[in-house]
Amino acid sequence: MPQPTARLTDRLRLEPIDARHTDHLLALYQDPAVARWYGPRTRADVEREVARFAEKWRLDGVHKWMAYHRVTGVPVGRGGLSVKEVEGRKRLELGWALHRRYWGEGYATEIGREGLAFAFGDLGADEVIAFTEAHNHRSRAVMGRLGFRFTREIAIEGEPFVLYVLDRATYCSRGRRGEVAVQYGYIGSMKTTPGHRDEVIAILLSGLDGLRRAGCSRYLVAAAADDDVTIWVSEVWRSKEAHDASLRLPETRAAIAAAMPMLTGEFTSQETTVVGGLGV
Repeated sequence: MPQPTARLTDRLRLEPIDARHTDHLLALYQDPAVARWYGPRTRADVEREVARFAEKWRLDGVHKWMAYHRVTGVPVGRGGLSVKEVEGRKRLELGWALHRRYWGEGYATEIGREGLAFAFGDLGADEVIAFTEAHNHRSRAVMGRLGFRFTREIAIEGEPFVLYVLDRATYCSRGRRGEVAVQYGYIGSMKTTPGHRDEVIAILLSGLDGLRRAGCSRYLVAAAADDDVTIWVSEVWRSKEAHDASLRLPETRAAIAAAMPMLTGEFTSQETTVVGGLGV
């Protein structure tokens, strides 16, 4: 299983939870507003929990993130995906918990959007579920904003919960912020000097993790079949802004600088609006 990496949203850095996050997760559970929903937790409880989270990341390639403000570095909460058995089968679940001082500022929705992008983009999920106590109206409102549909009431350990579901088709018909999807697409070609195509392709494929973190959900590099110098690149991004920002990343600039001496300067490019298809 690939090593889990942090993800960035507009305001947050999302780090896969492991033992390094014990203190911050304990502080979150000790927030009285959070303890109301999760109950009391001791340090030993949290140490066992982070060990379990880290093991789930290792085995499943997915679990909860610790969320930090990108500018201040202050812990905001935790959230993201996990694999849970609900109604007799394993399902991908999305959840969140925030320090009380950050309620009402859109952070739960921001974590949720990134979780859904991870689920339907990186993981290729067909559906994601969310559930909460029936009287947790704040969480239910976030689920609605994210596009989840209330399905039915369920019981968890004898307590009344509500189950929400978001399927892939519905997600793909909506944008990350709930509107009709307008994912940004780019298709381009370049020509290399003779004998250098494989080397340029290796450079183009060297930074996939960075592209994923920057907001790229599909990135394809192909060699033309009718010559030995043309390379085609097809990309799908969550927005044009994310694509443009990626071009300013140090690793992107370094890759461009390394490839340019092997390119002829003959380029084509086409921007597109992605409206659907297989894998998007």
